[in-house]
Amino acid sequence: MKIIFLDFDGVLHDFPPPQDSAKLFCNLPRLEAVLREYVNVQIVISSSWRQDYALPYLKTLFSQDIEDAHESSH
Repeated sequence: MKIIFLDFDGVLHDFPPPQDSAKLFCNLPRLEAVLREYVNVQIVISSSWRQDYALPYLKTLFSQDIEDAHESSH
């Protein structure tokens, strides 16, 4: 099994996070495209976002197929 420690700010969007919410997670489609090529990957959210949002909400940021196929944890 492969493990990805995923930060959001500076990875899935610019840092500091953009004021325009439409620009948040602008790189998520790129990450998801790569993840679709691998099935045995655990995503560990190492972002400061986990301090403000519960894991069930953070998982909803991902496409349903990614959420279902990849185990996520804090």
